Amino acid sequence: MGGTNNTTSCAPAGGFVPDAKLCSTNTGSSGIVPATVSNAGLATALGFNTLNIDFDLGAWQRIINYDPAYWEVLVETPANEALMIRTNHFAATGIPTTPIGNAPNTAFTTVCITLPGNIQISLSVPTVAVPYLVALGATVGPCSGSANSGYIYYTSFHNHATGNIGNAGVILQYVILNL
Repeated sequence: MGGTNNTTSCAPAGGFVPDAKLCSTNTGSSGIVPATVSNAGLATALGFNTLNIDFDLGAWQRIINYDPAYWEVLVETPANEALMIRTNHFAATGIPTTPIGNAPNTAFTTVCITLPGNIQISLSVPTVAVPYLVALGATVGPCSGSANSGYIYYTSFHNHATGNIGNAGVILQYVILNL
């Protein structure tokens, strides 16, 4: 995952996260890699905090550099090499607003809704619905987008071949419920 400013040391080209925030290369070799679940919530969901990941392809995308102020490490090797990271610091700009509703001549207003876990999302809704949403705790205007706007996850492992990850569905459940 590289940004539009992809450098020769990061691959693959493209992506939306700048290389200064995340740089990975296709240099991982196959085999069993011991790992530690460094995120307490994920370790609790799994029921353990150490595992072996079986990289069963000839090569895999290794995270070679990341900004620790931008990313939180969830799973890492004993040598502190990040294997699974997440961030909620990404803010997209210039994205068009997609209105909710189908009334052809309805005016729309952007509101910020706070979900459980202090997760905020911006929605464009028919203006007539704004007083009802504000009464339920929404605020008029977009959310800041700088924090609590959902997570982006990046992981170097892709499947569960013969490692001791256990029920891989628990990892997916944790990720989905913590987006």
